[in-house]
Amino acid sequence: MPDAVRLEVSNEAARQRKLVQTFYDSFGWRRGDDGVYGDTAMFVDRRSLVQAYERICRLRVNRYLPRVGRYLLDAGSGAIAHPEYLTYSKGFEKRVCVDISRAALVEARQKLGDQGFYVLADLARLPFRNGVFDAAVSAHVLYHVPESEQRDAFHEIHRTVGQGGRTVVIYGRSDAPLERINEYLWHTYYRLRAGVARRVKSLPIVGLMLRTWKRTTIAPDVTPTAPTQPVTPPIYSHTHDRAWLAANLPESWRPLIVSGGLVGRSFTTRFIREDLIGAALLGVIARTEEVAPRWAGRIARYPMIVLHASGADGA
Repeated sequence: MPDAVRLEVSNEAARQRKLVQTFYDSFGWRRGDDGVYGDTAMFVDRRSLVQAYERICRLRVNRYLPRVGRYLLDAGSGAIAHPEYLTYSKGFEKRVCVDISRAALVEARQKLGDQGFYVLADLARLPFRNGVFDAAVSAHVLYHVPESEQRDAFHEIHRTVGQGGRTVVIYGRSDAPLERINEYLWHTYYRLRAGVARRVKSLPIVGLMLRTWKRTTIAPDVTPTAPTQPVTPPIYSHTHDRAWLAANLPESWRPLIVSGGLVGRSFTTRFIREDLIGAALLGVIARTEEVAPRWAGRIARYPMIVLHASGADGA
């Protein structure tokens, strides 16, 4: 790669990294008036029915981590925003939380106290020696690493896990089949609704009623000013496809891909209602992940990637 191109890629990666750091320091790991983190409010469907399903997904990580050990690497720990995340290090002496956000580490310390070590670092350049950890976990983080550095981040995390250890990464897929169906149905619904509205407005009686209503409606003297909304800082993310994962995760790591969440927030907010039908649909989704984990991993919105260090037993 020519030096000029390399410099341009490096500068772009630095910009993307800064976006993520600023987002979490200024908003993502700050609590709102309701006590909820900005990240949770923005990305998580907090309705009780959906949260019951997501708790199942978060706890599934424990099946692939060792039960006990000395050091667990939490790569991109964030604020450890969900109680289920605490269970990952239950059998470990220490949990080493690494993040580029200082606010994340402050919040993580409040959850873990003396059980944790807290390191401000970049996941693509970990300051640890080879094989120092018994296991590693990285939940919903690596797709926020700059696109050009995600391979380095995978390799760095794997490098630091010792023989017989495992790494569990919850990654993302923007092209997951259910997400594509979700977007197609939603856009189709809006196109049909807009078409029906245009046809209705074109009817002579409806047009007369609308013109009459406009003439008789008195506009207010002063247009009310909408309350100022806080500006949410931008955040960077990029998800590679399955072909990229296959090309960049060596076969010697014996990657196993299962489901870390078959559907995401955009699907649940549109199609899951807080009723028996919604409960039944989420039940089918959760059951599918149980009986066909690898198949579910192929179509999951959030694939869970299990990597084995040399000498680890298969899952």
